[in-house]
Amino acid sequence: MPPVVKRTLRNRWFVAGVHAGLWLLLYLTVTHLGGKAPDFRGADAALNPPQSPAPVAGLGGLFSPGVWPRSLNETNTLNPFFTRYFVPPTPPPPTTRKIQVTYQGFYQSGAGLKQTIFKLDEA
Repeated sequence: MPPVVKRTLRNRWFVAGVHAGLWLLLYLTVTHLGGKAPDFRGADAALNPPQSPAPVAGLGGLFSPGVWPRSLNETNTLNPFFTRYFVPPTPPPPTTRKIQVTYQGFYQSGAGLKQTIFKLDEA
């Protein structure tokens, strides 16, 4: 920093003036500078609904499947770009069985952890 700026910032009269100015600014802010709050009132309902700024009524048919042309290449024809060689076989059905689980409560011994009791089918 140049020495002139340092001398100005260290001057007691300058610091006292800035300090007094900030207090004055705070006082004027707290007293609202003579302003008043706006008059709040309930909004009147509009008779007409607001109009949409963008015409979106025609967008529904734009993405429907009937609008786009069909593919020229069918997937079941002989084509080097479509093959059924890499299609994985269907997975076998799951080998698990469903059981009924019934919650019967919990117990706690002393300062130990809570232990839960479940009934699995008839076991």
